[in-house]
Amino acid sequence: MQNVDWRIKESILNMIGNLSDAIYTQPDLRHMMEPIMIHHVLDDLSSSIPYLKWRSLWFYSQFERFYPLQDSNHLHQVVDSAFKSLFDSSLVIRVQAAVTLNKVLDKSDDGKRFLRPALKDLIN
Repeated sequence: MQNVDWRIKESILNMIGNLSDAIYTQPDLRHMMEPIMIHHVLDDLSSSIPYLKWRSLWFYSQFERFYPLQDSNHLHQVVDSAFKSLFDSSLVIRVQAAVTLNKVLDKSDDGKRFLRPALKDLIN
């Protein structure tokens, strides 16, 4: 989706994110979500387009029932990107990053262990 207008992708993320509860109830769809997140959303957590970055953080927060993620590398990338977003220049991105981290870490001990060494940066 590199050549597609970012607003189209943002709209699709909004639509799918709003359907997260319905997707969760469908086992066939539920198992498709993590590969979709990895291939179509993960990179946008560090997007240079602030609104797309915000929407990607929001998207991950909408799928809190799906945590912990099956792919621990994916989980670590999400936690790392959300943590880095806590230091973004945009307040709305920092707030959404905090919300996303809260939802991800609430359901994931592995995510907590991964983030623990970086907490000193947050406190300082």
